[in-house]
Amino acid sequence: MNVALIKLDPDGFPVNSFGQNGVVLFDFDGMDYSTAREICITAQGEILVLGSGYALNNTDYSPVCIAKFDASGNPDSTFG
Repeated sequence: MNVALIKLDPDGFPVNSFGQNGVVLFDFDGMDYSTAREICITAQGEILVLGSGYALNNTDYSPVCIAKFDASGNPDSTFG
């Protein structure tokens, strides 16, 4: 199960320049179930998502996971 980040304009419509038509779908490092708990937007517009993840194949549970995206919704591959 993926986490969805959605960016809306002030009128409630998706911002098409963010992710794919306003939506970014991701999971925490290949986890089967990912849950976002907190989102922080930095002064530079970067997005940090804090959550947890669970993998079914080896019952791996990660109680704390963090993902980072730029202001356009692209994952930061240098983070972590």
